[in-house]
Amino acid sequence: MYGIFLVVALVLGFVAFLVLRRSSSGGGLAPKLLALAGKTPDAAALAALLDPATPKQVRSALDSVVAQLWEEYRREEAVPLIVELHRRAPGSKETRYQVQRLAEVEPQLAVQAFGVETLKQILGIKDEAPHPSRNPLEEDEPVDDGSRELEENEEVDLPEELR
Repeated sequence: MYGIFLVVALVLGFVAFLVLRRSSSGGGLAPKLLALAGKTPDAAALAALLDPATPKQVRSALDSVVAQLWEEYRREEAVPLIVELHRRAPGSKETRYQVQRLAEVEPQLAVQAFGVETLKQILGIKDEAPHPSRNPLEEDEPVDDGSRELEENEEVDLPEELR
């Protein structure tokens, strides 16, 4: 009798685990997003799909679908979803990762989607200002490394093994 209760408890625990796992991973969002990605989703279609979900579900589903599209080399289809991820979760680690990967591997797509200034902001890139004590119009002074040009008829004293 005790064994039956144990088996039933384990089965119920497993079912509860599956239900919780599904709800925390974005529910059924990922397959719907994947189907929508091939049709170049517009903002209204994405909003209708994503608005009812929690922010965590949205981040998880978008990140998952973008990763899948990326691995399948469907990168142009991933771009609108990366933009949507940035719009909905601008400071998240998922956004930063996906935007950084896009900028590194497909820089033209990244610039088209976000623009240079927005990319710099997302990735935390600051423009370097010239050092205040240095005039950027002056040329660098040559460094004396001990080498020099030979005169036209100058002989060089080479070591014996190089002669």
